[in-house]
Amino acid sequence: MSAHPLIAPSHPRQHREIAMSRLIIEDTARDKSVALLAVTLVDLIDLERRLKSAHWNVRGPRFIALHELFDRVAGEVRDAGDDVAERIVILGGFADGSVRTAASLSMLSRVDDSPGWDEAEWVSHVAEVIAEAGGRARRAIEEAAAAGDADTADLLTGLLRDLDKQLWLIEANLG
Repeated sequence: MSAHPLIAPSHPRQHREIAMSRLIIEDTARDKSVALLAVTLVDLIDLERRLKSAHWNVRGPRFIALHELFDRVAGEVRDAGDDVAERIVILGGFADGSVRTAASLSMLSRVDDSPGWDEAEWVSHVAEVIAEAGGRARRAIEEAAAAGDADTADLLTGLLRDLDKQLWLIEANLG
């Protein structure tokens, strides 16, 4: 994950001390966690937007079930992004939640969705992106724990548990 632009100390948004805090955590753990969470946040924003695209554009005999499922999962991902952003700020970082930042810095695979996709293609696309976000969260958990920030590792563990559940719900719709 260290090749990500948000982790570079020279990134303009990577300011550790926005507000004073009595939070007791080593600076190296704080900085590492803010960087890991910033990467996670842009991935979650990208994932949520892709889910909304699937929600809006899916067509077929299972339309209503998939339309509602994609919307519900998008809401879960949005809420998880809110928790991640709040943890960034708690640690003294800047939570950049702009769509522009997410579009330019998300590390999730770039796949151009198609107006011609059928239900199965939408389900497969959504499942692939959720699985990828989960894999990235799993690596971030390990890095946060290794840096000594158990709270961030715990937050990311909860996120991963939720992503795994959402993936299961989506994959249940694959033939």
